[in-house]
Amino acid sequence: MYLPASPVRVFSIASMRAPRHTNSRRCGFSLVEIMVATLISLMVIGAAVTLFGVIGEKVTAGRAGIETSDHVRAAQDALRRDLQSVTATMLPWESPAAANGYFEIIKGNGPKNRDSVPQSVNDSPLQGYTNDFLLFTIRSKDRPFVGRYGNATIQSQVAEVAWFMAPTVNSAGQQTTPMTYTLYRRMFLVLPGLAPQGAANFYASYDISAHVGGNGQMIPNSLADLTYRENRFAHNANSYPFLVNSVANDPSTLAPFSNSSQRYGEDAVLTNVLGFDVKVWDPNAIVMQDVTNPNTPLVPSDPGYGSAKTALAPGAYVDLNYANGASLTGSYFSSTFVGAGAKASSLAPTPSNQTFPLTWDSWSSGYEYYASGNGFAAYGQNGNVGSGFDDSSQRGVSNAGQRQTSPPYPVPLRGVRVKIRVYEPVARQVREVTVDETFTPD
Repeated sequence: MYLPASPVRVFSIASMRAPRHTNSRRCGFSLVEIMVATLISLMVIGAAVTLFGVIGEKVTAGRAGIETSDHVRAAQDALRRDLQSVTATMLPWESPAAANGYFEIIKGNGPKNRDSVPQSVNDSPLQGYTNDFLLFTIRSKDRPFVGRYGNATIQSQVAEVAWFMAPTVNSAGQQTTPMTYTLYRRMFLVLPGLAPQGAANFYASYDISAHVGGNGQMIPNSLADLTYRENRFAHNANSYPFLVNSVANDPSTLAPFSNSSQRYGEDAVLTNVLGFDVKVWDPNAIVMQDVTNPNTPLVPSDPGYGSAKTALAPGAYVDLNYANGASLTGSYFSSTFVGAGAKASSLAPTPSNQTFPLTWDSWSSGYEYYASGNGFAAYGQNGNVGSGFDDSSQRGVSNAGQRQTSPPYPVPLRGVRVKIRVYEPVARQVREVTVDETFTPD
């Protein structure tokens, strides 16, 4: 059977294309999509800016911390070099004939007597001692010290130095908030052969250790002269016991270079300082065991020391008068004063007389033998008790009470510990370094 052929269907290219719809092609994004994309972009950019800001703050704080650490380390090294170069023997009753210079520690009599107790409600709890300072003579072991002499410079292997603090002030003379201090180091060359100079603005033009002479001129000191307190920098030369020129309870008012001086800032060592704490080694101070934590030893400056019951070992760095007036048997520095002599009481601060700050001084044996002048003529010159001579008219004394004067603490200074505490305002961190120096063995 024959079937007819099927008709052939022909397809064109056009007929194979997908049907065209009017909404199949888009000319751009919708407004909602643009807004969403913009919001996401802003969030990414904001996060990136915040991240860069945080990184920038961290870098700035890190750089400031490094700079502060460098400055603190430089101050630490400078103080350590000075303490390693002292000329005094650290044995009270320095003989002027030996020409050993002097060493003096002054602990301010302000209301603050422990690092853990702020001075007032306006002070930071992190603030340490601010009224302590050091004055002493040093000898260079290598390069000589350099100073100013009018418009010229001079050199000496020996110098008098003073480390002290003064409140930091702004350009208007107002104290900064929070209250911080500036640590200063003044240096005066010991060159007794130089000619006397006028007293007016002397320390602005001459870096010379000098005292006021009878004619009102500044006479350069020798090391022998400096064994006497009245010849030292910033001391009152008019009345015994020749204290540092200062207001009561604040011996830190030694004058740095003023902001009107061309030398302003030359004597500044550190700024933003919270504490400059000087302690002395007492071989008889007792380290105690903490009542609440038996594994914690306590030294006299630690909170909780007074309530501790168990003694661990002798020997600790302490404040002068660390017992706050109470006497501890055998301890060098627990009380305000341990000397004896006719004028000894003049050096002892009492509750009713806080003019005299606590002091360790190398002291001059020359005070026992002044014939007249310098305020000593009225203290007995005819073999009386306190004149420096024995009752039997023989030269010398048979007991300490017959001396005319006495060092504030007539015991060796075996070592010192100095803590410098600094606030870093950018990183808001507190840094503290310690300088220990041993002078004589136990």
